[in-house]
Amino acid sequence: VVTICNLCGLGIYRLKGGYRAFRKFMLEDLEEILKDKKAIVIYGKTGTGKTRLLKKLKSDGFPVVDLEELAGHRGSVFGGIGLKQKSQKMFDSLIWFEVRKMKASKYFIVEGESKKIGKVYIPEAFWNFMQSGINVEIEIPIEERIKISIEDYKVSEFSPQTYLEALHRIRKILGEEKFRTIAQFFEEEKYEQAVRELMVNYYDKLYERSTPEIHYAIKAENFDLCYERVKKLIKEICGSIF
Repeated sequence: VVTICNLCGLGIYRLKGGYRAFRKFMLEDLEEILKDKKAIVIYGKTGTGKTRLLKKLKSDGFPVVDLEELAGHRGSVFGGIGLKQKSQKMFDSLIWFEVRKMKASKYFIVEGESKKIGKVYIPEAFWNFMQSGINVEIEIPIEERIKISIEDYKVSEFSPQTYLEALHRIRKILGEEKFRTIAQFFEEEKYEQAVRELMVNYYDKLYERSTPEIHYAIKAENFDLCYERVKKLIKEICGSIF
């Protein structure tokens, strides 16, 4: 196929060792690039706008690796709704490509994640890099979090049944009474109440059990103010380290 493409003037290259050799090189190169970098890891409860924050930082020129975007999954039980999950090989390749593009940077900004995002796993080299990072926690009021969650998950664009199917996966964790309450809110399209109940009875408890040591904490009344404070803090952190 490569020969035919080249005869047609397409200029196609054939990798020695094929994809297996490329993948081995890619994972080794990822580890090599990261060895002298620092991670700034953003933590916060569901709805604090971590993904928004990363996208805004990226648009402002900061070196951001958005793992959820690369994975095609938001990393929660409802995280696959409206998205197409990437394969493990594609996910690994996209992370490597992003890191390689920004390898001149001395640090990368990422969101705190569990090792598994949907059906894919964060590559070992990048996971270890995150674990040794500087952890920044953001906090905004629950009313703001509910609003952001509804907007970012595009809640009104999908049928109640879509959310009920995901809700069934955590039925045992919620308990029958809470499950029925939240299910009814979804059925009646009372999305604010449903999101609030999920935050209080599931996501916040999950977050509190899994959060690592926090090095810096930022509290703000709304997302915009939170973003400005995070941006200022990152500049201060980088100024003191580098």
